[in-house]
Amino acid sequence: MRSDTPIQKYVSAGDHQICLHEWAGEGPTFLLLHATGFHGRVWDYIIKHFPGRHVIAWDMRSHGMSENAALPKLWTDLGEDLFAVVKELGLKQVYGVGHSCGGHLTILAAAKFPELYQNILLLDPVVFPKPLLPIFKNIADQDHPVARRRNQWSNVGEMYERFKDRKPYNSWLPEILQDYCQHGLIETEQGEGYQLACPPDAEAEVYRTCYGDHIYPLLDSVTVPTTVVRARRRKPDEPLHDFSPSPTWELLAENMPNAKDIYVPDHTHFLPMENPDAVLNMMVQMERGEEIRWQGNGAILKDM
Repeated sequence: MRSDTPIQKYVSAGDHQICLHEWAGEGPTFLLLHATGFHGRVWDYIIKHFPGRHVIAWDMRSHGMSENAALPKLWTDLGEDLFAVVKELGLKQVYGVGHSCGGHLTILAAAKFPELYQNILLLDPVVFPKPLLPIFKNIADQDHPVARRRNQWSNVGEMYERFKDRKPYNSWLPEILQDYCQHGLIETEQGEGYQLACPPDAEAEVYRTCYGDHIYPLLDSVTVPTTVVRARRRKPDEPLHDFSPSPTWELLAENMPNAKDIYVPDHTHFLPMENPDAVLNMMVQMERGEEIRWQGNGAILKDM
């Protein structure tokens, strides 16, 4: 029986090390890429309910257990880290699942390595509507509120209690919020208390560098079956720094040669944390070669 606790391995990506969490299993690999500010262990709940599969979830640079590295100038720098992982492990014909920034990087890797994926699932990927890109670029040089995140905690329980009743965390499954807190903190160098594994200034810089237009010319080259899941649209009174609405271009799937679009207006950008069962369903459907659908209401496709 597969252990619910992964092993960690490290891959060199230039001058820094990328941490990979690996669960042993059979069949094609599932490669899971997390959102900015998160880490690979936010997938634990889904993986626990997906036994027997070989799964790899990475920690992006300066996230989780990966080394802090030079702040990216564009997300193509993060893509180079992923390319190093793909080359080192010799990955081919895997199932790709990417949330937010992880969805963006999944597209970059699919364009770079045509044989890497056999099917990809993009969960509210950060690919902005092209007409709005200049607006987003204009705010890139502004101070990002994430840089002011609280960075000192006495323990995991304190972080969980502070977040559990606050947006956006109050809509998450409690077990996933617990994983987010438990694996998102590291001991301070002084050994007194804990700090965020992803430093606030690093997280803010990732957000400030997400407005490049490099991804649009690559969309035509992603020919593997692709499912784009979009969360609810932004409301007129919501500020640009509110992360709850979808950042995904509504025409993204239309601009990819083998993609379908699924719109879930009753979920926020954090849909994998709000309804992991629906994501699990889609992963099972990918594996079975079935039509990929959003089956909400917590219904799990039993596949034990």
